[in-house]
Amino acid sequence: MEPYLTEEQLENPLNILFPETKDWVRNKAVLGKFKPDYCSHSLKLVVEFDGYLHYTDVNSILRDERKNILFTQNGYKVVRIPYFVQLTEEVARHLFNVDVSINSNYPHGFISDKSTCKLPANFCELGIERFKQDLQRFDFIRGLIIDSLVQKIDKLKDKRLVLPPSLDYLIG
Repeated sequence: MEPYLTEEQLENPLNILFPETKDWVRNKAVLGKFKPDYCSHSLKLVVEFDGYLHYTDVNSILRDERKNILFTQNGYKVVRIPYFVQLTEEVARHLFNVDVSINSNYPHGFISDKSTCKLPANFCELGIERFKQDLQRFDFIRGLIIDSLVQKIDKLKDKRLVLPPSLDYLIG
C-alpha cells in the first residue's frame, strides 16, 4: 500500500501534476512572513497540506485564513489538502483541474493509527467548522471519510473518542 500523504511527500505528486514546473518553493517566506508548504510563482499556485494542527489549534486556523487572503489578493490560487484526504486522480482533477495518472492506493479518511492522526473529537470549534466545510468541498469522497469514522468508532468502542457531539449527525 502506498504511504499516507504527508507534507513532505507532496512534492512527488506535484511534480507529476505539473511536470513542466521547476520553480516550486517549499517552506520559504514568499509574501511577507508567510511560508507556504509549496508555491509556484509561474503557476501562481500555493499548495498547503493541512495536518491536524489546522483543525485543533485556533492560531493555526486563523493564520491559514490570513494566508489565504494575502495570497489570493496577490493573484495566487490557494489549494488546501486536508490530512484525511489522499491525492488520488479524482482529487487531483477536483483540486487542480488536471488529468494525470497518480498511483495512490491509500484510502481517504481517518485510517492511520499513528498518534498524529487526530480524530474530529479532538478538533476545536473552528476546526469542526473547517472539517464541515471540507466535507462539502470533497463531497465526492464524503462517504469514504464518514465510513472511516464509523470504522474508528467500531475499533475504539467509544464514539466520544472519534466525534464531538456536534458531529453525531454524520453517522446517524
